[in-house]
Amino acid sequence: MTTKPVHLPWEIATTPAQLRAARLVLKKSQQTTARILGVTHAAYSRWENGHATPAPDRREKLWKLINLAEKMQGK
Repeated sequence: MTTKPVHLPWEIATTPAQLRAARLVLKKSQQTTARILGVTHAAYSRWENGHATPAPDRREKLWKLINLAEKMQGK
């Protein structure tokens, strides 16, 4: 019997569109969002533009950011 691995929400990759949408809902600049996440503006910009993928240790914070934006929108 094989079981499916259980993934925590932040272990699932986020898309650049999700990052941008969340940031806009929260009315934050890329610079401010990067500061909140503890990364450089360049790193965050690459994630949001799809030129790089966040490291696993950053995905939990990203998930929390997206989750907060969705709650603010009433989803």
